Amino acid sequence: MTNTKIEAIGLASRKPFYTVDFPYLWGRLLNTNGVIFGSGLVHFTDWREVRSLDIASGEAGELMWRLEKRVRGLHPVLRDVKVTHRWGGPILMGAEWQLIFAQHPQSADAFVLGAYSGHGVALSVYLGRWAAEVMLGRRELPKWDVAAE
Repeated sequence: MTNTKIEAIGLASRKPFYTVDFPYLWGRLLNTNGVIFGSGLVHFTDWREVRSLDIASGEAGELMWRLEKRVRGLHPVLRDVKVTHRWGGPILMGAEWQLIFAQHPQSADAFVLGAYSGHGVALSVYLGRWAAEVMLGRRELPKWDVAAE
């Protein structure tokens, strides 16, 4: 994607984003100036069902179609955008929707971060920086951490 198009769709800052409407739409620029977008959830009754998930059909296929339609409707620049790759997989959700941000139980030099409940694009960048600041002694771990309890 050209820099002019990137500016037109509001991604010139190269910051990851996600929307506040449902289902969330998230995205970020790639080093190639391509854009990765994601959205939606496929619901399973058992996590092992992910092994047989086909993103080209059923509920997953419908979600892919809706995602592409939504992206193309975001801005005229994206109307004819070429989708080159499609993927799908589970979103990790912690107990009571609480994310994990804790010191590793066996190493003072490592942290465990995850269970972002679909907000990984934004939270992984933000909390990764926070973890680095904790390692440098500039910040404390969050007080809401349930992983350490």
